[in-house]
Amino acid sequence: MQIHEFYIKRCLQIAKNGLGTTRPNPMVGAVIVCDNKIIGEGFTSFYGSNHAEINAINSVIDKALLTKSTLYVTLEPCSHFGKTPPCSDLIAKHKIPKVVIGCIDHNPEVAGKGIAKLQASGCDVTVGVLEAECKTHHKRFFTFHNKKRPYIILKWAETKDGFIAPNTKNEQKPVWITNTYSRQLVHKWRTEEHAILVGTNTVSEDNPSLTVRDWAGENPIRVVLDRESKLNSDFNVFNDDGKTYRITNREIDFNKPIAIQIADILYKRNINSVIIEGGSQTLQTFINEGLWDEARVFIGITEFKDGTNAPKLNGILISESKFKSDLLRVYAKNLDKQGAQQNALDLFSLETFEDDMLATNIQYEIGKISTSEFIKFYKSRFPNLSETNIIDAWNYIIKDFPEYRLNFIKDLAQKKEFKLILLSNTNTMHINFIKENVSFYQDFKNCFDTFYLSQEIHLRKPNATIFEFVLNENDLISNECLFIDDTKDNTATAEQLGFHVWNINETKEDVINLFEIKKDLF
Repeated sequence: MQIHEFYIKRCLQIAKNGLGTTRPNPMVGAVIVCDNKIIGEGFTSFYGSNHAEINAINSVIDKALLTKSTLYVTLEPCSHFGKTPPCSDLIAKHKIPKVVIGCIDHNPEVAGKGIAKLQASGCDVTVGVLEAECKTHHKRFFTFHNKKRPYIILKWAETKDGFIAPNTKNEQKPVWITNTYSRQLVHKWRTEEHAILVGTNTVSEDNPSLTVRDWAGENPIRVVLDRESKLNSDFNVFNDDGKTYRITNREIDFNKPIAIQIADILYKRNINSVIIEGGSQTLQTFINEGLWDEARVFIGITEFKDGTNAPKLNGILISESKFKSDLLRVYAKNLDKQGAQQNALDLFSLETFEDDMLATNIQYEIGKISTSEFIKFYKSRFPNLSETNIIDAWNYIIKDFPEYRLNFIKDLAQKKEFKLILLSNTNTMHINFIKENVSFYQDFKNCFDTFYLSQEIHLRKPNATIFEFVLNENDLISNECLFIDDTKDNTATAEQLGFHVWNINETKEDVINLFEIKKDLF
């Protein structure tokens, strides 16, 4: 292991000590090394107190050693005055000659300015050591600043037969599906997140407190959806054990996509993470709008036979663990093609896709080989993998399609102002998966005048031939067409052929804002 990576790993270890207390600041870890020995360590204190770098510097007994030391830190040192002075100034003041940084701070008040300030003072700065690990560690912070919303965790418990609540119960309290160990873990999670959110029905039926009782830590801010303001103050969620926000029809329009409005409200209230604990309708709303980052699902041994169905989601299973009789599955939502490819590479234990794999993938996408032939190829290359492993890896790249986007496309189709054509690189396995998991697939397909799938027309993007085919088939002129795609190679080819293009960044942009972002075309 390289020496820089060794010490950044230590930074990540100690940074976790700040989980649940630093928010909305990031939980940063810092280590100071002199002559290959750690002489100082620090992590970010509770909000308003010292940052990790300051704590690390203060922990060094002999300050003279700092002039020949290296400071390691998970995140770029700040350069602005906030609750505390800039960390970059203190580093420069102590003449620390080298700084190694895990990842750049995306906060616009920093965003490279800290690095520039350090370099201006003569400091040798290295950036990007264990960058992926550091970005994952700072996921709440980056989501807040990059996506302008909190990091969203979905959590529920379901019975062995797939229900989260029975049809009837005798008391106004939860019917426990999981054991005491799982419940204790949930309380630990509550201490780690900034807020916890539930819907009206959960409050009225279960009367939860949504506080921390089985773990030491701070209670999260409680957020209650109460459309008609019908919940009275006698419910436990409104007691004095914690702060509570009530969201009603005065704050959001319940006739429009709800989850995105809630996320915006929480962002404006400076909440950087939220765990959504119920009920089924509230959870499914966030799933349907594609607005979640992580899902934690407990499966107990209890059976209800009938009741309220558990939410349904598409996600990547990233871990599975047992807590006595309970099974915990953790899913990640992956909208990033690069991330999907990396998941597959990790599964195959490869650094990059090999030529025969790429060729097979292309042959499958243009319908030249069948699904069974495709799986047979990968089974022969990776005999230790099951068919399920291969199918899951191939389906990682499939994105959630929120229903509000369907409504946008439906509206476009109904107005009939534009000819709508879908052009997709896909394959039988993906289409079958979508048909099984997206209830409105047929409605979506019906919005388009023409629906081209690569395996059916035996052509694929970014080859120019597929664009020429579409133009000829529909008697179109390229400079009268707008092509939207999230892959740069695809939009580059279209642009060369004379199309207007939008290379959409789906982590920051949404197709429903088409007429705002591309207003010059209309």
